[in-house]
Amino acid sequence: MKVDSIYRTVVVQMFPTKEQEKLLRKAEVEVLKFINCSRSKLVSLIRKGFENKDISTRSVVLLTHRFTGSLGNKAIIPFDSQNSRFVKDGDKWYVEVKLRRIDGKERILICRPDCKYYECIEEMSSYPFVITRENDQWFIYVSIPVETKSNGLVVGIDFNFRKWVAAPYEGRPIFFDVRNYEEKIERLQKLIGRLYRRREYDKARECYRKISEVVKTAHCEFLSRIKKMYGSCTLAVEEVEKMYKLTEKNNKLQKLFHKM
Repeated sequence: MKVDSIYRTVVVQMFPTKEQEKLLRKAEVEVLKFINCSRSKLVSLIRKGFENKDISTRSVVLLTHRFTGSLGNKAIIPFDSQNSRFVKDGDKWYVEVKLRRIDGKERILICRPDCKYYECIEEMSSYPFVITRENDQWFIYVSIPVETKSNGLVVGIDFNFRKWVAAPYEGRPIFFDVRNYEEKIERLQKLIGRLYRRREYDKARECYRKISEVVKTAHCEFLSRIKKMYGSCTLAVEEVEKMYKLTEKNNKLQKLFHKM
């Protein structure tokens, strides 16, 4: 299969109210019912087409589940311009989606004022998207076609202890202060130690998930500032081994960033 376009996927977290979450979970159930129904029908069609081809029934069933199971057990709720749109109200972004068959659309918060790296929401408004749930959190996934052309500018990246730096060969550099993120991670790591001593492993795993979110947020914020300052440039990152020698040993954000 030939793919003529290149896409990037933008992931945006949603913050539904309790009533809106009930509607989303109801839509989840409908999607899962549809997937199971589609699998059954596809098995029947394939079996009928290959009944004289000396192919085992078990193989047909397994192949069908592979074809229809790309979603796994996760319900992916689809939307397009006919039943959704992105809306900005003041300094906040919302998504309006039709979750009821009769009533109007639900307006769900998708951006907090401090999430500056969501400025790309405006450009993705015309593309279809899906909503999915991961544990108790809800996310929007939008695939946007992009051009691979760079503006020719090469920007060097350096992950120092308290500040990350992005700088072209000529021009103004960006200094990104990561102390706030470092402090959040340090607090979570101390809490994890206490939780393990109390054998509260589920809570400790939740803290690890929160650390991952802190790292992702720092990463997205840094890349957003680079994009705004330099456009579609090429990033040149120092070797990690050299970074460890140049920075302090307890640079938690840097080490976690490298592991992801």
